Amino acid sequence: MKSLKLLPGFLFLLSYITTDLVASCTTSDCPSSSDFIQLRNEPYFIDKTDFIKHFFEDDWHSYTFISTPRGFCKTTNLQMIQLFAGIELDENRNIKDPADTKAYETFENLTIFDNTQIVNDHLAKYVIIHLDLKSDTLFSKYTNETAVQFLGYKLYKIFEPYKWLLDLPQDELLKRERYRGFLILEEDINFMTNLSSQVPCDEQEIISSLHRIAYILMVYFQREVIILVDNYDSVLSQSNSITKEGVLDFYGIIGEMIRKALTQPVTVYGLVTSVSGLILPKIRKTINRATHYRFLGEHRLNEYFGFTETDVTDLITRYDLPQARVSELNSVYGGYQSVDDLTLFHPESIVKYVQDSEANQNYRMNWRLSDEDNFVKSVLRDRLLRQILENVVDKLTCRFTYAECYEDYEDLESFFDIRLPIQFDKMYQDISLSYIHDHGYLTWTRVQDEFIAPNSQARYSLRKILESFAYGPVF
Repeated sequence: MKSLKLLPGFLFLLSYITTDLVASCTTSDCPSSSDFIQLRNEPYFIDKTDFIKHFFEDDWHSYTFISTPRGFCKTTNLQMIQLFAGIELDENRNIKDPADTKAYETFENLTIFDNTQIVNDHLAKYVIIHLDLKSDTLFSKYTNETAVQFLGYKLYKIFEPYKWLLDLPQDELLKRERYRGFLILEEDINFMTNLSSQVPCDEQEIISSLHRIAYILMVYFQREVIILVDNYDSVLSQSNSITKEGVLDFYGIIGEMIRKALTQPVTVYGLVTSVSGLILPKIRKTINRATHYRFLGEHRLNEYFGFTETDVTDLITRYDLPQARVSELNSVYGGYQSVDDLTLFHPESIVKYVQDSEANQNYRMNWRLSDEDNFVKSVLRDRLLRQILENVVDKLTCRFTYAECYEDYEDLESFFDIRLPIQFDKMYQDISLSYIHDHGYLTWTRVQDEFIAPNSQARYSLRKILESFAYGPVF
């Protein structure tokens, strides 16, 4: 009989780790699911549910990695997948018929329901595990130990909605029907008991735990699993003490845990989101059937991660504003240009614009990117980088090689080693500017390898960061 190695338990320092975390569940009142339901009922909701079709129809890539700046629909799309595909339970904890679910009620009048094949095959059919790596608490520093503590609490919160499994007679679990050749064994019950009781564990046990949870839920519910990981790179902005060793250790554990979990036959689909595209390649390259979609890259998913010009026109019409507002908007906020000539706008900024316009208030760009990002500030210690960005603020272009080629941690060591003065070579500058690009401060022009600030507000945000270093150390 197939099973996984027994884990003795988990270590949790709850007083150290923030409690503002996202728990996962299969019921319709899951926090992330209800967020999308609320958005669905807002007057500014734009129907982009066709993203669900692309998520499931890519036969070659079961695991999707997405990187865009903050506020460009990553979490919204992740919540949408969770609500659409996740099974829902009735009061007796039996799986509801898809037609009786909150998902059916939410999506039935949206575009995705025009695709009957996707609805029949995927609506309310999967166990969903949602891991959000964001924390509202800054880490004092990154080490193996803090990674184990941090992930331990996250995993505890993932399993918490399923603790009722331990109230069932043990024989009921052990005699659960075999699924894909797997059974729940006594050691799996011991694992759940230790997990819910917060018993100490070590690094290797943490690495195996997400896969173990997915495996148990798959067998119990007799359904395949989808794993959704949000804010994969948030660690880079969650510490005042960022070191090469700390980041590599921390992401070594996180990446290995996710790599182990994103394997068939247990986990059939996965979605991992990140602000920066520079952290994802290492893990993506170790996972079969995985692909990475970068912000503004040449791919079919661009329109689902931002508002298009059509979306903006639709909103202006919906709010009964003059069409001249489109030209006015373009004059203050030019948007981002993808390599396939699609213009994308920051959704929250657009919503704020139309709401202010409706109320006859002066428009103020609601830009929420990375002013507080400690890592962005750290890379700007290089005098040449600062000069390049000062030129961008003055509406000039800059040239660098976008760092898709720097895909291994070994190649990025100098990029992470920001504690001591180092030699800033071209590779470091390319990677640093790519990181700043991924956070939304730079965008491509139509000329190859030339980059500009996408709009006046991006230049304003860059200027604020640069001015904060007016009297700081430079190399």
